[in-house]
Amino acid sequence: MIEMVDIAGVARIGPHRLRIWFANGLSGDWDFSCLKERPGPVVRPLLKSDYFDRVMFSPRFLAWPNGFDWCADALYMEMRDAGALVSDGGVVASDTIGRLVRLPHQVEAIYHAVYALEQKYPGRKFTPDGHLVGSIGEVIAAEALGLTLYPASHPGHDAEDDLGRKVQIKLTGGSTVALRATCDRLLVMRVFDFGFSEIVYYGEGEPVWQACGGLQAANGQRTISLSKLRTIGRSLRNETSSAPV
Repeated sequence: MIEMVDIAGVARIGPHRLRIWFANGLSGDWDFSCLKERPGPVVRPLLKSDYFDRVMFSPRFLAWPNGFDWCADALYMEMRDAGALVSDGGVVASDTIGRLVRLPHQVEAIYHAVYALEQKYPGRKFTPDGHLVGSIGEVIAAEALGLTLYPASHPGHDAEDDLGRKVQIKLTGGSTVALRATCDRLLVMRVFDFGFSEIVYYGEGEPVWQACGGLQAANGQRTISLSKLRTIGRSLRNETSSAPV
């Protein structure tokens, strides 16, 4: 019998190893090196640890940037049958990095329209930017993470979390984001044209600011790549998990 259980959280704990929390209160560690037994061009990139580490999740599946996914129900049953699941006492993973957030259907329609326009007029780009993409990122973040938004164009930060910490929100469809100054906490999301955004980074703002490139004279901003953001996020999580309790 198929048991339908949502994924509540995912954390990387080693090469091709993930700790997975399920919504029914069970969790466990799983070795995905079995991917070697699944030949094919879609699986091949995942055999490299750095690419595998780009795993994302939604309640219903794990996913990777090339479109490969792993159904939550199938994964749960594999882990259950292998005796890999234990009760987590109701504690769900707080690590949101890599989580996939479904776009509101109105926003998804915008990106579908962009795709259609670019197909109809090759060589022309219709990428959403400016206030539009900023506002889209803010409302997605507020709904997904329970943030309280500040009024539009609030200086420095866009929202605060349930602990009262200020959060700056960035949404991009590209491979970099730009910052004008440091911030208390930073949330960076990358939007996909198939209706999801990925949480690339959610944590302290200062380590990101220190790692940004030089100041650009044209716009007064400093940029950082999403790959570097992922590296910073992994480093900070490793420091936290190895700290004495």
